[in-house]
This record gives sequence, C-alpha cells and structure tokens, in this order.
Amino acid sequence: MFWAAFSGATRRTGLIPLFGNPEAERTSITGLVIEELYRRVLPILLTNLDSIFQHDNAPIYTAYVIQDVLAKMEIEPPHSPDLNPIENLWALLKAKIYELRPDLLHMQNNDTTKEILVATAQQAWDKLELRHLEHLSETMPHRVEAIIESQGWYTPY
Repeated sequence: MFWAAFSGATRRTGLIPLFGNPEAERTSITGLVIEELYRRVLPILLTNLDSIFQHDNAPIYTAYVIQDVLAKMEIEPPHSPDLNPIENLWALLKAKIYELRPDLLHMQNNDTTKEILVATAQQAWDKLELRHLEHLSETMPHRVEAIIESQGWYTPY
C-alpha cells in the first residue's frame, strides 16, 4: 500500500510505501500505522488555512484511531468519493509504473519483486507531470457542482 498527497500543482508529498504491522493479527496496515503517518505529515502539508484534506474510502480511514487523530488536528475530511481526485491519480500512477517496468506484470510475488515495485512506484510518482495534479485540483469546482445538481446521487466523477 502506498500513501501520497498533493495540493494543487505546487505541492506534493513523496510516495510513501506503507508496510503492515507485524504485530497485528493479519500483519496488514492498521490504524496505528496511518495515525503515525498523519501526525508526521499532515501538519506540514496543511499549512494553508483554506486547505481541505481528503482521503479515499479505504476502510482503514474509518478506524476510531484515525477519526480521533483527525479530530485532534481539527480536520474533517469530506466523505464523498465524487469529491476525491486521488483515484484518478492512482490510475495515472499505475500506468506510469507499468510504462517504466512492464515486466512487473509477470514477476513472482516475493520480496525482490516488492522492492522493485516500491522503487518503481516512487520513481513513477516523481515522473508524474505537475499538470496532472493541477488539472485534478481544477476539477474540484466541477465536482462540487455535479454533486449539487445530482442532489447527492451519482455523478460522472
């Protein structure tokens, strides 16, 4: 699992690989992993008072520990997936990864492949053009308008 954030075309974090918690029951990404990430990164990223923090709809973000840390930071993210441009960005990133390393599709699932994937994903993230981030940010007014017009129902986003 990877985590990244962007703010318009001018600011973005690096692509941060998240590794499971070996002490967790299923050794997966836990709320504690995300909590530590948010405490470390969000204060730096959200320096503008007009900033809106939006994360995707992964179930991990509904964990109480995540809701608590966001409340303590006075952050209330919008909950509409139609307002979230990050899904579009993940698709661009995936395409760039396979452009750089098409052989990843056929590699065995092992630690070496994981290392290659992490390095390639970070390289792909750095190669994504800033114009894509700018475009996704500029779509926000249209996304909001579409939600209002659909009265909260399905939108093309």
